[in-house]
Amino acid sequence: MSASVPVSLLLVVEIGNTTTSFAVLDGDECLVVKRLLTAALDEEGLLSGIFSELRGTFRELEDVAVCSVVPAATRVIQRHLQKYLTGLFFSVTSGITLPFTLHYDAPESFGADRLALCALSRQRYPDRAVIALDIGTALTFDVLGSKGDYLGGLIMPGLEMRSRALHERTAQLPLVGIE
Repeated sequence: MSASVPVSLLLVVEIGNTTTSFAVLDGDECLVVKRLLTAALDEEGLLSGIFSELRGTFRELEDVAVCSVVPAATRVIQRHLQKYLTGLFFSVTSGITLPFTLHYDAPESFGADRLALCALSRQRYPDRAVIALDIGTALTFDVLGSKGDYLGGLIMPGLEMRSRALHERTAQLPLVGIE
């Protein structure tokens, strides 16, 4: 996404509304993935345990890229990262160099998760129109034109949220678990 992101081992932290994922990448190869509930990030010991384990296994790990849609959790992660990693800290925001043109009224409010997915979609399919879909706490659809222009998108409740709403707001629909 940017020339400043290193090509050596990189810790990628994706902080979502429900789950936070930690992945160690060696170029395009994912070496390990760990996951925690985002709500549990500030519980003492959880982050320290993950960072100690990753640092012990990957001694050359110094740099981190963070993509977050939960600002409070980002601050918790940053505090812990300072204890374990001393390299480059890269955060996905609308202010970075992107491989697509973001036409959006308030780019600073465009979700980092959506930015990252659109950037990856453009990188993987550089001359094609793409619909980028993310299925998480929310469902997002973003459309990129074949020339790399962001054409629009939408956000809707995710599958679990939809299921819960249907159960709570109807007389007879059961709560259906989503796995």
